[in-house]
Amino acid sequence: MLSGYLSYTIQIKQYHSLLLPEFSIAASDYPAVDRVEISSTDKWKISVKVLFKQIGSIEEANSIGSVIASQVADRLSFEYKLSADDPIKGDDAFEERDSDGIAHAVIMNHLSFAMAGHDTRSVEASEVPQLQSTLESAPPNRDPYISQFRWIMRQEDPVARFMHMYKILLSLEGGPRHNQGPVDSFIQAEESTVEMVHNSLLNRQETIYTRLRNEVGHEIAGTTPATTRQGMEQHIDKLADHVKTAISKLT
Repeated sequence: MLSGYLSYTIQIKQYHSLLLPEFSIAASDYPAVDRVEISSTDKWKISVKVLFKQIGSIEEANSIGSVIASQVADRLSFEYKLSADDPIKGDDAFEERDSDGIAHAVIMNHLSFAMAGHDTRSVEASEVPQLQSTLESAPPNRDPYISQFRWIMRQEDPVARFMHMYKILLSLEGGPRHNQGPVDSFIQAEESTVEMVHNSLLNRQETIYTRLRNEVGHEIAGTTPATTRQGMEQHIDKLADHVKTAISKLT
């Protein structure tokens, strides 16, 4: 059996950056894992180190480590609205010991790689216990949406981010037919001061989020692709908050 570690780096791009203190989490789904150590290398890079007590092979360790690192990336992205890339594997080290605890083989790899108005979120030590709980587990129904959320946050085009975020709201809050009306009701309940715009085609009021979504799908007088894009850039951050709320309701 082998014991050792695998390390990964998660690069953060654009929008929001993050500074984490050093802390560790458990990986109870994987008995071979002793713990997972997490910290910020700088405000754009997060280090994830998966430490194994006993594992049958390096291939098995790689399989488990990549899943854990991806879950950390997904959940940090969701928690702090980060554009977090897929984890990049870094160095690793394993040793094989017999029943007497004597090491017979040591396997090490050292890899180096370069990585290419933001606001930086600094996590205080007092916030770590709650963050540990968030990273260690999530209701199974949330995980697919949390993974989608990170994928969306990685898209550089604000129109793509906005449309995909709105699609999640249609799925979770739009009722059985994924209608815009229930989505607007949900948004109004969460954001009482939300801007409302008259939809002359349907003769009803709709939230600015629904209006911007419809400017992509329909010809609306007085709008241009440039003004729609600008509007989406202005409102995407708050729309992401609403999507986080909708996902967090899943149990």
